[in-house]
Amino acid sequence: MLIASLSAVLAAIVVIRALSRAVTVMGSVNFNGMTIVVDAGHGGKDPGARSAAIDEDEINLKTAQKLKVLLEGAGAEVIMIRESDVDLAPEGASHVKREDLKKRVEIMNQPQVTLFISIHCNISLDSRVQGSDVYYQKDNPASYQLAQAVQGRLKAVTHSRLKPKTGDIYILKQTQTLGILAEIGFLSNQEDLARLQKEEYLEEIAYALFQGIDDFMKILQ
Repeated sequence: MLIASLSAVLAAIVVIRALSRAVTVMGSVNFNGMTIVVDAGHGGKDPGARSAAIDEDEINLKTAQKLKVLLEGAGAEVIMIRESDVDLAPEGASHVKREDLKKRVEIMNQPQVTLFISIHCNISLDSRVQGSDVYYQKDNPASYQLAQAVQGRLKAVTHSRLKPKTGDIYILKQTQTLGILAEIGFLSNQEDLARLQKEEYLEEIAYALFQGIDDFMKILQ
């Protein structure tokens, strides 16, 4: 009972901290009129990368939920791709991954969407590689600028040395809406893995993503 009570208290502290930060940004950032899709990568039948019994999809979702609080606090309309451990493939789909991705792209391509951010964790054969890694849409200067802005903020938190890049990523290739895919850390790196399991660290990641979006919007002004 004591352990359960302590867990409840810690969870409440995390929520209060996130709400407090959201209230703070309301006065300095204005995302009114923007609709932002937040995609917590993987989920359901697709847990994503795994390391030491830690599944990527859980980390992605926690970070996405924290980012949602911040964006809504600044006045944005937020569309969450998922808010629980589910995939978007129809029941009984023979190609779950493909159908799931198609549905995500469909949501991101809605005409009212201003931009999207897809949140993932990375994995590498080289355990020394660490930090955030941001991908942008090929031949899309705005997507590149958004990726630069977001990675610039993430670097301060994740100590990444990686630069924004393009890649053979279905979501980025199939979307007409402006967006990026942010890998927030490497599960194959022990330091990243340890930090990505901490709520406070994920809060810092979410805030960096939020600040990166704000930096990008200010470039456009």
